[in-house]
Amino acid sequence: LNVGKSDSQQFSQPRLHIWHSHTHTWVLRHCSNDIFLPFLMSSSSGLLSCKRREVGENEKDVLTGEEAEKKEGAADWEKDLEDVRFGIAVKGFQKVVELLNLQPGMTGPEVQAHVKELTKATKLSALKHMKEGGGDFSEVAAYIKDPTIFLSHCWQFTLQDIMESLEELDEDEVVWFDLFTVPQNEDPSKPPKPFSWWSSTFFKNVERIGKVVMVMKPITKPITLTRAWCVFELYACIATKSGFDVAMPAQVRESFLALIRDDHRSFFKTISSVETRKCEAGQPQDKENIARVIAGAGGFGEIDQMVIERLKEWFVRVLEDQVKTSDIVERAAYRHSLGAMCREDGKYDDAEEQLKLALEERKATLGEDHPDTLWTKAWLGYHATSLLCDVRY
Repeated sequence: LNVGKSDSQQFSQPRLHIWHSHTHTWVLRHCSNDIFLPFLMSSSSGLLSCKRREVGENEKDVLTGEEAEKKEGAADWEKDLEDVRFGIAVKGFQKVVELLNLQPGMTGPEVQAHVKELTKATKLSALKHMKEGGGDFSEVAAYIKDPTIFLSHCWQFTLQDIMESLEELDEDEVVWFDLFTVPQNEDPSKPPKPFSWWSSTFFKNVERIGKVVMVMKPITKPITLTRAWCVFELYACIATKSGFDVAMPAQVRESFLALIRDDHRSFFKTISSVETRKCEAGQPQDKENIARVIAGAGGFGEIDQMVIERLKEWFVRVLEDQVKTSDIVERAAYRHSLGAMCREDGKYDDAEEQLKLALEERKATLGEDHPDTLWTKAWLGYHATSLLCDVRY
């Protein structure tokens, strides 16, 4: 909504995304010579109303309404955001698990309950509790620092899943892990944190950190791609132009590499069938709120396409890495998958180059008549025939 223009120019493409609480709160922001005003929202009844408001020349932000009258409102939430800035170095993660007396088989809710009990007096996050607690915790204090990776994961995963996945990362990387970073106890003197606080916390930390690593399992149907918060984190990664990678437990990664080497189409189909509309959340209200955010960001179809494209980019990068690091027999197999993937993604020149190289490598190592050699030759034929049909029709 472009306030200050004539009726015919009142609506235009937005140039500013304003995060705000879904309560009776007005937020105005001055942007260049125009003023963009979000609709007044209510979590119960949706759009209530919108109106014009004059903003002074030096007035940058205006906040009025019920929330502005609460002393413990937005200012405290901003302070809370500063409190959830810590991460734990990969090389110190297991030590933290041990010092907190956590068990590798614990899932997210079990870890949360344990941390909640441990920090109920201080109401700090687990990491801040350890950093300020001294004593036995002093040996991990050096590992608690500003994060370099935002770790996206499901609470169904065990700590063992998380620790095995972290083995793929450099030990000096520092991960933002919500169960350790965010306080698990609410302050009874303050109102409960609304969805807007949680969404802002995750979004702002993704933006600040600049890289998201998603823990993924199982390969046939990754749980992370069916959870609303994980998809929201991937959306935040895309919206903030942050880096993206995937980490997996050891056995899962072994199965994944074998799958993409021998049957790339199976996994390609998996990542191409992401449907954010069907994602679930532990709290039904979270699912509804995330759906509202996605609708405001372009809708489910557009977000699905953005997520799929980012996953494809990562998939191609994995294949390229395997081509560089594998022996000639394995390299030919990964190269074939890479060429076929490029073909299906419309990158015809890259597809032809990789398939020709894979064919030469397979001829040299397996022979002319080996089924794998013939399979690559068939793909080259399919590729050439398809291009001919494209030109002709």
